[in-house]
Amino acid sequence: MRFRKLFHVDPSRSEVRSRIELATGGQPFSANLAEGSDKIWVAYDEGLIEVNPATDGQREVMTLRTGSLPGSVDVVVGEGFVWVGTSDGRLVRYDPRTDEGRTRTDLDAIDSMAFGHGSVRTTDVVGGTVSRYDADTMRRIAEVDLAADYLVSGDLFVWTLSTRAGTLARIEPTTNEVLGVVQVGPNPFGLAAGAGAVWVGDEDGMIRRVDEVTRAVTEILLGAPVRTLAFDGETDTIWVDVA
Repeated sequence: MRFRKLFHVDPSRSEVRSRIELATGGQPFSANLAEGSDKIWVAYDEGLIEVNPATDGQREVMTLRTGSLPGSVDVVVGEGFVWVGTSDGRLVRYDPRTDEGRTRTDLDAIDSMAFGHGSVRTTDVVGGTVSRYDADTMRRIAEVDLAADYLVSGDLFVWTLSTRAGTLARIEPTTNEVLGVVQVGPNPFGLAAGAGAVWVGDEDGMIRRVDEVTRAVTEILLGAPVRTLAFDGETDTIWVDVA
């Protein structure tokens, strides 16, 4: 994404297939996207947009207001649902099969989120906590005191990234125990998981691969500051957005 535009890239040719003007009604303060259920989901501070990758058609499936002040929003897909979290403490579960949503309010701030190992996990940057929510009841079942800006669910563990400290923390998904910390780059910006590893981009132009089991760090020189990155499980490919 760039501002209000969603770029549709052909992975076989590495070409931009189309540029989709998102109907956000203005410049969103915060926006994130996720893929799942054969759709692309764009959450922004006022709503949730469904984009059909076959036709590039779009529709707003849910109105989402973050209050009078601008707030952040994140979106993930898991167990057939689209999950949206907001910085004003709302967790939304949208069912694309029925076009219905369920919302829990008065929660801790949700600055980023991930789905994996049967649960939704969120970070509260100011509060310095990572929360785990049950996918069925949407109730919080665990809270870990851990400063984290982003998180991702790997094959074996849940990983959080602290951009200030330049560290990854490894959480056991069943016991919620923090098992250790791995030092990564000085200015990490971008986090993904796949192929038995966690991938961290950095403004120093490096991608660092952290093995989930050994925690060994392998450096891959990219040569350009990383904005964000994503892992394509179908092709075992890392896609990197650079500055």
